[in-house]
Amino acid sequence: MYPVVSPGSPAAPLTDPRATAPIPLHRRRVLEVGLAPYSESNLVAGFRKIEGVFVATWTPPPIGAAVDLDLTFPGRERIRVPGRVEWHREPAPRLSPGVGVRFGRLSLREASLLARFARNRQPYFYDAGSR
Repeated sequence: MYPVVSPGSPAAPLTDPRATAPIPLHRRRVLEVGLAPYSESNLVAGFRKIEGVFVATWTPPPIGAAVDLDLTFPGRERIRVPGRVEWHREPAPRLSPGVGVRFGRLSLREASLLARFARNRQPYFYDAGSR
């Protein structure tokens, strides 16, 4: 099992060296993500922690785009967290297209909900060093 960002040590903020100013919240695209035991969307982990989420979508935002993730968990609990699109997955046999989004800063409550979900469904593995 992959460890999740531990409480009290939120994920590092996302920065884009090409950006000259923060993207206003009203200009961020909102991605609605339903996380469930058999959904196409799922959490994504690296070697040490949960880093983001794969969002199954046919209309992906561009790589580098700042987004807000509206995550719905089983039991209808919801959170909204910031993120940045890191990679695209093209459609393939038995695989939906979509995007990998790295989480921005997470609150203790958000990290706790993600950890609880990851205990019930193993995250996808993504080696960020292989890009």
